[in-house]
Amino acid sequence: MAAKPARVYPEDRNGYWAGRSNALIYRYTKQMAQAYCGEAQSALDIGCFVSPVICDLDWIPRRYANDINHIAEWDNVTDVSFVKGDFTKLDIQALAGADKFDLVISHQTIEHIDDAAGFAQALCKAGKRVICSTSYEVASGLVPGHVQDPISLEKFEQWFAPRRAKSILIERMGDERFASILGVF
Repeated sequence: MAAKPARVYPEDRNGYWAGRSNALIYRYTKQMAQAYCGEAQSALDIGCFVSPVICDLDWIPRRYANDINHIAEWDNVTDVSFVKGDFTKLDIQALAGADKFDLVISHQTIEHIDDAAGFAQALCKAGKRVICSTSYEVASGLVPGHVQDPISLEKFEQWFAPRRAKSILIERMGDERFASILGVF
């Protein structure tokens, strides 16, 4: 049996991923993707920036990373296709090879969106299973660009209704002002 080729990850030129890579929410994402989408044929990571989480879901043959901006760090990643643009305008059927992706992931993006409920519904429309993380009960104005803070568990779950969470993880960071919530819907 031939050895599997080494995975190629996006570069982390500014240290963004290095500062987040050990967070429990990312390890939990991989575990929940395997548990809930072990037979998945397609996956899409929305607002990926330089996070290589989608690269580690290597049992899924059709994997896409999406960000509204061109992210040069993805240019050399060979086993995940990068798609620039507003994900709500993507041709989901053409990319997924079906009406929906088997799995849609979105980490630390929804808190930047004015219409978070609309964004959550678009995630659900694009994926049979959705894994999403965001800030959790972070004070309003503490993080520039976070237009939804503070986000409670109830607020987070309401965005995805009528889908119900299959699993929720709340992770407190070293600095008590910051926490994240991750949901599997």
